[in-house]
Amino acid sequence: MRHVAMTPLPKLYLPRGIMAGGWRAGSAAARLRAGCQALPLLHGDLVFTQVQSIDQADQSVYSVESLWWNWQSKPHDKNQQILTDLAQYSHPEPLKFAGFTLDRPLIMGIVNVTPDSFSDGGEFINPETATDQALRLIDAGADLIDIGGESTRPGSREVDPGEEWQRVAPVIAALARRQIPISVDTRHSLVMERAWREGVTILNDVSGFNYDPKSREIAAKSGLPVIIMHMRGTPDVMNNSPNYENLLREVASELNASVARAEQSGINRENIMIDPGIGFAKNHQHNQILLNGLASLHGLGLPILLGASRKGLIDGRKKSQLLRPDNPISSQPRRIGSSLAAVIQGVQSGVQMFRVHDVRETSEAIAVWRTLSQS
Repeated sequence: MRHVAMTPLPKLYLPRGIMAGGWRAGSAAARLRAGCQALPLLHGDLVFTQVQSIDQADQSVYSVESLWWNWQSKPHDKNQQILTDLAQYSHPEPLKFAGFTLDRPLIMGIVNVTPDSFSDGGEFINPETATDQALRLIDAGADLIDIGGESTRPGSREVDPGEEWQRVAPVIAALARRQIPISVDTRHSLVMERAWREGVTILNDVSGFNYDPKSREIAAKSGLPVIIMHMRGTPDVMNNSPNYENLLREVASELNASVARAEQSGINRENIMIDPGIGFAKNHQHNQILLNGLASLHGLGLPILLGASRKGLIDGRKKSQLLRPDNPISSQPRRIGSSLAAVIQGVQSGVQMFRVHDVRETSEAIAVWRTLSQS
């Protein structure tokens, strides 16, 4: 289903780092900024030296350095407008969401209390096992836990909301008693409302609060932070024949429309995070474009969640996916290495939160990247 934006879509650019896609942070970033060679992405932990327009008609690439110096010599030139447009990619202070200050990448650990999820279906269907897994993920470095009781993998069928609630309720209750931050992954208002009453921290809806007519009302009433994901259609048919003319712009426009509907329903913008929906109504090529263009979504001025963990697009055993089918690392179980590569792509694009299965490995990869990027 296509959505028409209800509020104007900002001018969107794709920030690019130095050295053919490399990024810099720390003292190296400060030197580039001081020399007018770079601009900060978000609150300045990362900088970018080039930007590309994502408009279909004009996909020009601009050097930040040339924009600055041309503006100095021609103050009324279009360079001034571009620099003004780029201001939306920076924030004086880190954004905040759900009680977290987003000055570092946060890790959301996944616990699916389902028999049929694509990666861990059936492993944690028992409430005690699911609770133990959530606690292990917290010990491994997760900042919060995402609890789901309905698989939304491609081709999956809807689960009755009552059954979904029966699956997640004891796990939510056990974690809430321990004051662990919890996100509930659901598209049903009944589950949202009961989870809210039980003490969850975040409502995470793969449909962007567009599936259940009552979902936005419940979210607004709860006052809880929400995660709005991009998806067209429903999981059973979403990947049959996805089609985009300008994927980055259309995803941004449709997210913008979902955010506008949420705000009109009474959900505060400060309580909204967006998720581009990797693998949801997108084929392999779409997912690759989206992963390479994540930074353009910062133009919406909202924090971003990325969920690519263990998904089929990073499975080398399938010829259509990112890894070559004869690549030896494709045979490793659960796609951990390739999942980490997707996370690092997100980190250097300024993504603030990652939804992952492999928490300890993700935490270590992010820590090493952040240390190396500051040298």
